[in-house]
Formats: sequence, C-alpha cells, structure tokens
Amino acid sequence: DEELLLDDPYTGGFRNRFWYFTGLLEDGTTFTVNLFRWRYGALGSPGLLVLVREPDRPALVLEERIEERGFQESRERLHVRFGESEVSGSRYGASLRLRLPEFSCDLEVRNLLDPWRPGDGYLLRRGPEAYTRYTVSSPLAAVSGRLRIGDRENAAQGWCYAERGVVNLPMRRLNPEEFSFRVFGPGATPREGPWMIS
Repeated sequence: DEELLLDDPYTGGFRNRFWYFTGLLEDGTTFTVNLFRWRYGALGSPGLLVLVREPDRPALVLEERIEERGFQESRERLHVRFGESEVSGSRYGASLRLRLPEFSCDLEVRNLLDPWRPGDGYLLRRGPEAYTRYTVSSPLAAVSGRLRIGDRENAAQGWCYAERGVVNLPMRRLNPEEFSFRVFGPGATPREGPWMIS
C-alpha cells in the first residue's frame, strides 16, 4: 500500500494528489480520466478531467469541479466516490464508474504488469517540503467495459496505463516548471504492439 502512495507524508496543507488513467481501445478510441485533489492551505477542491477522442469525431473534453462535501475518499486505499461516480483500485488494477451528463463509463482495468515506481518514488525534490512523488499503478493493463459518449454507447476493449502521484508545494513554491506526457504506441499485435511512454 505504501508503494501505491496510499499514505504519503506531507507538510502542512499543501498536498496535491492526482490519478491518471490513459487508454487505447481496439477501435482507435483514446481516453484519459484525470481525478485530482489540490490544496494550497485553506484553498482547494477535488476535480475531474475527461478527454475522449474517437476516430473521425470531435474530441470530448469535460472539466468538472467536485463539491468538497460530496467527495468521499478512503484513507486506506484508492476508493473515491462523488455523486453517482466511483473510482477504486488496488495493485491488481482499478474500476472506473463515472456518471456525467455527456459521458459515462463502466471500465475494469486489469494489470498485466505489476505496479512500479522509480527509485524511492521521488521524481523532483526541491527540499523537504517541496517534492513530487510518483507511482505507476498500471504500467500495462487490459481494459474492458462500456463507454457512453453523448447518445452513443460502445463496448470498450483495449489497453490502459495508470499512474498516481503527490505534488507537495507550499505557496512560495507555486508554478514550478514541470512537464509530462503520456503516449501510446500503435495497437498492432496484441500484448506486443502497444507500449506506453510517460
């Protein structure tokens, strides 16, 4: 559990947590679900970003602030609930059940590779109170289930990559220069073609 950042030490009230799920489906659809919770002292709130790109269709981008009073988070494992939506996970994968006006999904992520983290998990250290920690909870996983985009509902089958992390930055250290990207390779041969760079 500690390896999955379920109990990360932090200084004061400046810990920002994020979870990313990035998928490549067999029909060419790509998606990213980014659940996050940011906090700078007394400021902050949970939020959700969904990006879906279907072949030959415009991209769907949803950004939603989640009311603090409706956000329930387990302190023992990845288990988050808000409204009718729920995200849960373990070292074996994750379950994403989202219910939004323009988008919903029921996805099961099953790890094909064990979770991994670089070194001690600290990617960027600017001192004891300013750091980024990072764990790849699903280096390569199979994803299956259903996606609903607008009035279209499709079966989902493909590959997924998931990561989670903590960014701890006091107010005087805001807006650091950090960049990251997530890219899937072509889904050519099952279990051999897809790859992921982050």
